[in-house]
Amino acid sequence: RYLNSGITSAMKANKKQKQLPPPYKYNNDGILTHTETGKKFNEQLSQDEYERVGDYVTDYIRNKLESDYNLTKITIPLDASGHEPTSEIYSSKDWKTRDKLILFIQGRGPVRPGIWARSVCINGSLKEGSQFIYFDRAASEGYGFLVLNPNNNVAVKKSGLTQKTKEVSIRGSEDSEGHVLYVWDKLVSQAVAKDVFIVAHSYGGVCTMNLIRERGENIFQRLRAIAFSDSVHPHDPRGFESPVILEYLKENCVNWVKSNEPLDTVIEQKPGVRSQYCKVVSSGHVAHEYTSFTAFDSIFKFLQQKYEELHPKPK
Repeated sequence: RYLNSGITSAMKANKKQKQLPPPYKYNNDGILTHTETGKKFNEQLSQDEYERVGDYVTDYIRNKLESDYNLTKITIPLDASGHEPTSEIYSSKDWKTRDKLILFIQGRGPVRPGIWARSVCINGSLKEGSQFIYFDRAASEGYGFLVLNPNNNVAVKKSGLTQKTKEVSIRGSEDSEGHVLYVWDKLVSQAVAKDVFIVAHSYGGVCTMNLIRERGENIFQRLRAIAFSDSVHPHDPRGFESPVILEYLKENCVNWVKSNEPLDTVIEQKPGVRSQYCKVVSSGHVAHEYTSFTAFDSIFKFLQQKYEELHPKPK
């Protein structure tokens, strides 16, 4: 049988530690506080203790996706048998029927659906580190959306009398890049939206560029714009020889990077290997993990601008 998809740090901890909840909870302002003192989280913990707090935060946010944001959990692969490991993504209720759709893709590491930066959810606030404000804004502006889960790539299988464990890859999500391809091919294809947008943070940008590389310029029939927050995609010319692709990225893709310059200040790129193919501007913050939060308003203004270019309002 399979345990919960993915391997959490709690599995690596001893059983006694796993059973004990961390002495922290979120207050009404979305700030992690001590259950007894009410003080903001600000402690030096061992790595195991910190990971246990991180697992609590991940579970807390996952629960809110369904309880507070009324998102739907979609099990993938869609045609999974009862004998193979699965993962999940989340969606707004109306993702199939809205005329515009957003894919939210986080970076690498322990981040799961609903989270841009787990460390910020722990040390800052949910407003700054989670994807919640993106969900609220997307819904208010009429988008359907899918919340991807690119880091859940294996499940743990127990077998035999000894309950020996081994890792088993999840079909379609063997790695982050494959997960994004699977969602595009198997789920986005089900949506009626002719206008699809991607918002991707950090390594999510690598996955997005791989999507374009693998599916080619035909993807632009629906993919209207891409907003990156400090994407780490490199200059890699493979698959980008097409002038159509290069022109698309130049005109319809912006990367809000960490910088001490004011928000939206254009960052000049050096030619050659340092070029990211797209426009690069300041996120207004010097820390990588905060860029999704500080660029939030600018990202939605950019998406709206691109939508209105395709659907100009009558004068």
